[in-house]
Amino acid sequence: MERYLATLSLGPVQGMIAAARRTRDLWAGSWLLSEASRAAAHIIHQAQPGSLIFPAPADPDRELAPQDRPGDGANISNIIRAELAMDEAGVRQLCERAKQAARDSLVQRGEEARAGLPELRDDPWQAQIDDILEGFAAWARIEAGDYAGAGRRLGATLAARNSHSAPNFTTNPYFIAANRSTLSPTTLAARTNHNSIHQKVLDKIAA
Repeated sequence: MERYLATLSLGPVQGMIAAARRTRDLWAGSWLLSEASRAAAHIIHQAQPGSLIFPAPADPDRELAPQDRPGDGANISNIIRAELAMDEAGVRQLCERAKQAARDSLVQRGEEARAGLPELRDDPWQAQIDDILEGFAAWARIEAGDYAGAGRRLGATLAARNSHSAPNFTTNPYFIAANRSTLSPTTLAARTNHNSIHQKVLDKIAA
């Protein structure tokens, strides 16, 4: 059975920090991202128990379950890593499922908060909620038990992405996918309302 070292990165962390106006905003935004990561990690755990490297909860079924509100459990990092025993197609599908679970978690939290904010208009809200989460997945095959070598190749891929370099995606077998939202005209137009929407939702969540 093939084995892969896989990493899923969720964000943007910097964007959430930049949009925060108060310490409470940072706290609520951090919790939202943690819950998105928790949902993604839970999908990976369910698909292949024992595969998670980090997070590495002692009781995954309990610790990776959704938290009702901030402070109910330990936060989960926005970087998830796992060692997966499956073929490449399976790894790809699992990472996509994990990213979708993260998005679904964030949308659900947002809609719960929005229910108490009837003054928010539909178009700006939808543009923000559709565009807010970025997911990036990459993996490398563990060749002949060389875990360290796979880790180096995976690290190089992640570093290339983070530095916005442009590797040859068609020939690099270790580059998999970058799922970065592009800004549609609707989203760009909605940016003028971004701070107020963000603030109102964070206020509602942190209340």
